[in-house]
Amino acid sequence: MTMKRFLYTATLLLSAIILHAQLIVLDTNENEITNDTITVYGTPNQDFIKVIMHLSNIGETNLHIAVRKIEISIVEGMSNNFCWNSFCYSDQVYDIGDINADPIVLEPDSTTADDDFYTELWLDGKEGLSTVIYEFYDINEVFETVSVTVNFNISSTTNILTRPLASESLGEASPNPARGFTSIPFEISADGKNAQLVVRNLLGNIVHQQNLQLGNQKVRIDTSNLSNGIYIYSLVVDNQTLASKRLVVTK
Repeated sequence: MTMKRFLYTATLLLSAIILHAQLIVLDTNENEITNDTITVYGTPNQDFIKVIMHLSNIGETNLHIAVRKIEISIVEGMSNNFCWNSFCYSDQVYDIGDINADPIVLEPDSTTADDDFYTELWLDGKEGLSTVIYEFYDINEVFETVSVTVNFNISSTTNILTRPLASESLGEASPNPARGFTSIPFEISADGKNAQLVVRNLLGNIVHQQNLQLGNQKVRIDTSNLSNGIYIYSLVVDNQTLASKRLVVTK
């Protein structure tokens, strides 16, 4: 390898590291939840469930951060909205970029306040599981988009966690971007009864769905019939979305 090519390759690798490392997401206990799935619990006698997330700039340049939500599933009668930069939007707003709202400008080594971003699920006396993905991106594409998947588990029973969730996992699709096909590894414990891999577009419509076998395996998906764009694939066990990740399709 020539010195010029080596320097070019090193620059690309360094750029990739910077893109991944610029922004992280924290919960209210300062635990990192970047690209993670969290579950919050509530009862139907509550008016709403509020989830606060903090965004932290660990890079060396200012970030101009925006947010979008992807509703994987919302219990009928419930509604989800988010509050951004001290302003709360209706449940019909999915991306602040679509309404030309101001981004949050986050300086290096700084973290957003409690009222900069939080999401609310309004229950209307209903119970069930709702799943929403929140994606954070830079309007100048300084860092790679990061996300947090929130499972809102609303139940009138006291024992709302019926089985451990840590034994299930969803791996990274490869190749991603997918050109014709992709393979996705997963792990499902023996106590799961009904497992599926579900792929949705950004409007929440299911474009692919298939049953999964128990164990540690890999599933291959034909993407040749999907349009170019971004999709969300989820591991669903016993009708509960345990993890979701992003898939890019290109031709």
